[in-house]
Amino acid sequence: MNKKQGNNLPYSYRENDYFFADPLIQSFMSEGNNEELFREATNENNLEASNCLDQRFREFYLRVRLIHYADKLARLYVKSYGEKKRKHYAELTLDTSVQNGSEGETSLKDLYPHPQPPLVEETAISIEDILPTKKMIQIYQSFSKQKQIILHLWVYVQLSIREIAEVLSCSPQNVSKLKAKALSQLREGRDRR
Repeated sequence: MNKKQGNNLPYSYRENDYFFADPLIQSFMSEGNNEELFREATNENNLEASNCLDQRFREFYLRVRLIHYADKLARLYVKSYGEKKRKHYAELTLDTSVQNGSEGETSLKDLYPHPQPPLVEETAISIEDILPTKKMIQIYQSFSKQKQIILHLWVYVQLSIREIAEVLSCSPQNVSKLKAKALSQLREGRDRR
C-alpha cells in the first residue's frame, strides 16, 4: 500500500500499522478482493464480510503452513540424503560392517589377518641398525628404556601414538611428547656429525 492510500484507509489500518506491515498479512490482503472485504467488515460493520474474511484467512494461513512444512521436509530430506551419500562415498569397502557370529558387528578389515613383515636376516632388528652416524647411535643409547620402546613400536611395529600409549599404560600426550623429543635429539646428532 502506498502513502496516498494511507489517508483513505480505515481507522484500524492506521492504528495497527505494525500488524499490517507483516509480510504474511500484506500477502493475504493482496490476494483477490480481501482488502475490499476488510474495508466492508471494518467500515460498514458487515458481519457477512467479516465471516467470509475470517474463513479466507484460515484457508490462506493453512496453505502457508503447508507450504512451510513441505519446504522444511524437503530441506531435511535433502540434508539427510546428502549426509547419507557422503557417508557412503567415504566408507571404504573394507570398512563395511558385517555380523561376526557371537562377537557382534565388525568390519571386513578386522576379519583379515594382519600381514607380518618377513623376518629376513638383512632386515634391521633395532633402531640402532638404521641410524647413519655414531653420534646418533650414542644419543639413542642414552635414551631411557621407555623412549627406546616408543621409537621401536613406532618405527617397526608401526603403532599409532594411541596404541603405543595403551601398550605402555600411559597417556597419548606423554608418548607424543617423548617421541618428539627423541626424534629432535636424533636430528641434532645427525646435524652435528
